[in-house]
Amino acid sequence: MWKFLLLVITSICICNQVLAQESAARRAGDYSSAVQLFQAAIATANDTALVESLTSSMNKARSCATLLQRANSTYKQGAYAEARANCMKLLAINPSDSNARSLSRLCDGQLAKAAERAADNKLWAEVESSNDISAYKNYLAKYPTGIHAGEARDFVAEEDLWAETKMKNTEAAYREYLGISKLLRYKKESEHKIAIYEDSHRWNIAQQRDTKSAYQVYLSEASELAQHKKEAQAK
Repeated sequence: MWKFLLLVITSICICNQVLAQESAARRAGDYSSAVQLFQAAIATANDTALVESLTSSMNKARSCATLLQRANSTYKQGAYAEARANCMKLLAINPSDSNARSLSRLCDGQLAKAAERAADNKLWAEVESSNDISAYKNYLAKYPTGIHAGEARDFVAEEDLWAETKMKNTEAAYREYLGISKLLRYKKESEHKIAIYEDSHRWNIAQQRDTKSAYQVYLSEASELAQHKKEAQAK
């Protein structure tokens, strides 16, 4: 009788020691070690109900191991919503898993960034379709370091440069625009203006010389935009 009691007490002590080790392993997310420790505890347990309880806990540890593996794998693949869902399932079984909790926070961060990128791109699509400088400025006010901040700044700089060029409205200003503009959105307009100025210069020279050959030179150099063809031909 005493030998039996001693055996039971020894078994319980060993089982408790193993379970303490298992608990630490489970908190650390080391489910492989937890399963091995459960197996060791089951091997020393003499009580049927305890064996059933330990077996159930071991199966949960195996489920947690599978969920953690899936969470890590899907996170690496960039499937952050799926990775987070696996973390939440795991934490429902084992709320003390620090690895799953840390990974779920990383997933939350990545999902927040994805939502921010989506909102950024959505607004940018609206801005581009508007073709309005105020829309570009509003975008920059909301997303000064956004995905399209560089493009927005280029557009605003282009519009400001063109407004200044039109205000000056000189040949030099249009040539300067062509030389420094990054986007050249108004290249055709500038070239058109320059061609008109050049035509005026040629016509002034022809008028100053006022000879038939001078007017012929004007006609030979005249472009489609020449404004004095008829006058030159009449000379």
